[in-house]
Amino acid sequence: MQVQVKVSPTTIITAEADTQAVLFKQLASLTEVFGEEKCAKCGGGYIYRVREVDGDEYFEAVCTNRECRAKLSIGQAKDKKNLFPKRYRQEKGGAYILDENGKKIVKGTWGWSIYNKDSGEEE
Repeated sequence: MQVQVKVSPTTIITAEADTQAVLFKQLASLTEVFGEEKCAKCGGGYIYRVREVDGDEYFEAVCTNRECRAKLSIGQAKDKKNLFPKRYRQEKGGAYILDENGKKIVKGTWGWSIYNKDSGEEE
């Protein structure tokens, strides 16, 4: 079976599988990465970008509004097959930064952030 789901005004996701459970998993994974309607910082449009640095690939959605230029970093699973949005603040080693209640702290605006060169932080 095959299904198409419109996840934003400009994005339609297509998935195909033999069972509903597998189809659901595919849709969940695809909409998590490709289901952003707009930049969460300014509401503008965005493009996908892949940068390569020293043999490593960095995936991100980047706002096209020149006054905003926020980005949503996309992580890659260790198997190099699946992607996921990086919505929470992390230390350099990869551990999540937790608040006083033990909950993960959201980075920027639901993962969309702008690098502040004065503070050296993503906001």
